[in-house]
Amino acid sequence: VLHTNRTYLSGYIKTTYDMSFRDWIIGLRIEYAKRLLARYPRLTIADISEKSGFLSPSHFIRLFKENAGCTPVKWRKTEAE
Repeated sequence: VLHTNRTYLSGYIKTTYDMSFRDWIIGLRIEYAKRLLARYPRLTIADISEKSGFLSPSHFIRLFKENAGCTPVKWRKTEAE
């Protein structure tokens, strides 16, 4: 429990990280997904999507590509090399 309100937290994130709270959370989820992709090569993209907090694999793939510059599958292959 943070003992703060949403407005303060959102403002803090904006000031500290120069991004919206939503974008900050998405970034954290994408970084977690990258760790899962690297550590567990047998997990499907759908599994990683779900474990990372995304509601659908297609939404996850789109946001991953926006943030990482490539699809999760391509990122995983690059990391494996």
